[in-house]
Amino acid sequence: MFKVIEYLDSRGIPYWTSGRNVSQGWVGIQCVYPGCDDHSNHLGVNLASGVHTCWKCGQKGAPAQLVKLLERCSWRVAKRIVGQYSTGDDYIPPDSYQGGARRATGAFMLPKTATAKLPKPHQEYLNGRGFNVEHLQRNYDIMACYTVGRYRHRVIIPIYLNRVLVNFQARDITGRAARKYLMAANDDALVPGDKLLYGLDRAGESVALVEGVMDVWRIGPGGVAVLGTKLTEEKLSLLPQHGVQRVFVVYDEDAGERGVEIAGKVSKLVRYVETIWLPKDDPDVHFANNPNDLAELQQLLK
Repeated sequence: MFKVIEYLDSRGIPYWTSGRNVSQGWVGIQCVYPGCDDHSNHLGVNLASGVHTCWKCGQKGAPAQLVKLLERCSWRVAKRIVGQYSTGDDYIPPDSYQGGARRATGAFMLPKTATAKLPKPHQEYLNGRGFNVEHLQRNYDIMACYTVGRYRHRVIIPIYLNRVLVNFQARDITGRAARKYLMAANDDALVPGDKLLYGLDRAGESVALVEGVMDVWRIGPGGVAVLGTKLTEEKLSLLPQHGVQRVFVVYDEDAGERGVEIAGKVSKLVRYVETIWLPKDDPDVHFANNPNDLAELQQLLK
């Protein structure tokens, strides 16, 4: 985590942690971008992710960008300073993503049309799948887009990395969409979907690796979804990075070959890997209909 306040204190830079123009979880300073006529504290720095946005001129960026402007130094020096004032597992180095991953250059937000109060069709869809809406909202922060926008008639599923919101997935509830799932565009997300695993922040040393977010919801803590068919070493390397030592690859009969492929890749990174084959349905449906099997898996993840 970039220790924003400690850094600002060390430089004697005035800041506000509350009051006008300052949202909860942010600290406000005067904008440092050339051409901005901000004479107040419209530039907000997020205390969790370190990314910043000026609510007046619209400029945004990662911690190194802010330090570079404040200190009028090079990128190399700015990155070194950010490192000096960063600590803990919560910190995501914004410039550390290489090889096709988009560098984090701005504050990431869910769709503007998303609402925390799920409309009746969304609630009925989730209830019909056997999920408790309040439980999903409390533990997974789900939201909904109703009848307008690109993500209309979809459940919005935030995706976190080190407890920082970096992307989201939108799940169609109509059954008529050409694409059942949509990810945030790579140009908008802090981290592209092909670099992420869903549910990893809620997992411990043992995880059940599954395909989709609903499989994770059904399993609970320890369920981790691969999010799509593209499975790179970069994505799987998140497992050992988060201290995972045991992986149970859970796939149904139709996805048998893919399960073998994933188990083989994971075995190069994690000490213990075991495959769990389900006779017919995907994990979400199987465990809903077979609570004893679910309880047995959940015991393995403790």
